[in-house]
Amino acid sequence: MKFNDFLKQHSLREKEILIEGIDEKFTIRQLSMLEQLEIMEKNGIEIQENKDDKISIDFIKKNSNFRKEIILKCLVTPKIDEKTFDNINQEGLNIIAKVADEILKFTNEVPKQESKGD
Repeated sequence: MKFNDFLKQHSLREKEILIEGIDEKFTIRQLSMLEQLEIMEKNGIEIQENKDDKISIDFIKKNSNFRKEIILKCLVTPKIDEKTFDNINQEGLNIIAKVADEILKFTNEVPKQESKGD
């Protein structure tokens, strides 16, 4: 494989998604590992093995800020600025949460590898 082909195959990607209730496509991009870690650290989110079933206000706040950071970094089109984001009501935040979830799913997709003979 040529090096440029290798880089293309292993670079962060973009894709278009549809969200129920919205009549236009969203273009999203994948987060890099560094971006993921920076956003998690900034919002006090830690990877935990043992989770208790309690949901705290602090956790909801951290989760909302985490999703906001993801949207601001990875929503390519339509673009949203922080001021607009801060004025979205609960119904709007539900749509934004769906977009953020799609970005996270897309970020964690494992690229398909070409199979090679043994």
